[in-house]
Amino acid sequence: MMRRPMLRRRRPQERERGAILVEFVIVIPLFMVIVLGIFEIGKAWESNQTVVQAARSGARTVSQLGQHSQADHQAVQAIMATFGNDQGDVQRIVIFEADANGDAPSGCLTGSAAGAACNVYGPGEFADIGDDSAWADDSGPPFWGCSGGDHSDNWCPSARNNQQRTAVYIGVRVEFVEQYQTGFFGGGTYTLTETTVMRIEPDAGS
Repeated sequence: MMRRPMLRRRRPQERERGAILVEFVIVIPLFMVIVLGIFEIGKAWESNQTVVQAARSGARTVSQLGQHSQADHQAVQAIMATFGNDQGDVQRIVIFEADANGDAPSGCLTGSAAGAACNVYGPGEFADIGDDSAWADDSGPPFWGCSGGDHSDNWCPSARNNQQRTAVYIGVRVEFVEQYQTGFFGGGTYTLTETTVMRIEPDAGS
């Protein structure tokens, strides 16, 4: 008569270890998804706060300088300084006369700014950030006027209304390209934009 082999019963401790292993395998991927999502969203929030601060800094500068020929130049410098080592990701800066709703002329946002009350700056202008003469006439006081070919001559600062009796609002729009860090939301880049509008200070730059 053949004896049946005795089946070894698993001890409670072994069953617990097996259950823990299964739970670990299930939980770890979920945990990683949460961590990557938090990191990606946190980086986007941080970059957005920087863009907001940059737009405010630029608007504050052009508001205070008014008709000074270097108003836009100094505003762009202030904006770029806000981004520090990420300056290469600044795509475009638009400085414009805001309408009653705080909006820019449509042509200023599509790239065809000719004849509109705005200046559109991109990588070409950013490369000249250290060249004062490329931005506007700075031959001497009172630092008014723009000469042909200067970066600010589409809407020369000297043409801006800075009279106390008239409320004139100037806006700064900053566009910044951010790259996905983890691939959690896909690859590639996305654009962050922020616009700040402030009143030109009375007699600013005069």
